[in-house]
Amino acid sequence: LKREDISRLKYLIVTKSWWDTVDLLAKVVGSLVIRIEGYDQIMLEWSKDSNIWLKRVAILYQLSLKDKVDKQILEKAWWLTWRQRKLLSSYGHKAGC
Repeated sequence: LKREDISRLKYLIVTKSWWDTVDLLAKVVGSLVIRIEGYDQIMLEWSKDSNIWLKRVAILYQLSLKDKVDKQILEKAWWLTWRQRKLLSSYGHKAGC
């Protein structure tokens, strides 16, 4: 994989969204993120995205990294995803949805 493949992976995640596909692509994303400096920040951006599959990858990509897990990035991605979900659910509740 090369640096520019992240956009292709994002495209696949968004357009071929299903549990098994996305979970497999999360491992591929993880192998790319670990090798390219700064790509962990892309994962934080994905964790803020409205697409649930990108959020899932932003958290799951580290599963296959074992001892190389960046706990700070994982915590931030989880927190951003949880916070946005919490805000959306409380908004829906107040709006009568």
